[in-house]
Amino acid sequence: MHGIHSKASTTRAKPPPPCCALAYRHAFTKIQQRPQRSLGTSGRNARCRLYGAQLQRSRRAGGRCYAGQWLENSAEQDVHLPVERCFDMWEDRERIPQWMPWIQSVKVLPEDKKLSRWTLSTHQFGRDWQFSWVSQNMTPIPLQKIHWRSVQGSTGGSLGGGIDISNRGQIRFYRKTATTCTVKLTISYEVPDVLAPFAGALTPIVESILSTDLKRFANLAAQEPLSA
Repeated sequence: MHGIHSKASTTRAKPPPPCCALAYRHAFTKIQQRPQRSLGTSGRNARCRLYGAQLQRSRRAGGRCYAGQWLENSAEQDVHLPVERCFDMWEDRERIPQWMPWIQSVKVLPEDKKLSRWTLSTHQFGRDWQFSWVSQNMTPIPLQKIHWRSVQGSTGGSLGGGIDISNRGQIRFYRKTATTCTVKLTISYEVPDVLAPFAGALTPIVESILSTDLKRFANLAAQEPLSA
């Protein structure tokens, strides 16, 4: 629950990474609202259409994509629930879409409980995108930290198998009282080179999304029983 350099013309553009896909619609809006005396309104609209078209052409071409920079975004939230219960809620990975609705589902793989397939579904750049990837849970620190990273080559869905969505994340827990705690969510992700013009706008937008997710988590946690 999270500059870059343009390549040669033979490099394929990478579609939005899962942890910031919802942010790109807002980023396009911000770019369109900036004064652009040399382009005019039609030029700004054409540029936004261009990036969407590049993403779709790249997908049809079936090439492998690359990105040159990792971004990291965080948010934290006080929660009125003991740290033990908050930790249990996040350990149950299949519950995560309840407070992070841009994640359609999380399914633990039966052959290895440390692995889970995450699926994202969104409408961006004039079309529907649905893609998934496998994440591996790293060894947790009980009542303090849960962390994970994507598995290379595990991307599926509408993106096909030629694109890797590299991302990692962690949720940290800080006990405040016997019945309250603070949770901090940090996600890191590779940004597609085709979206380089929007990199500066991503951090505040993604962190706003994460903050909303954690507020939703806090509201759900307040409804949890104090004992398992």
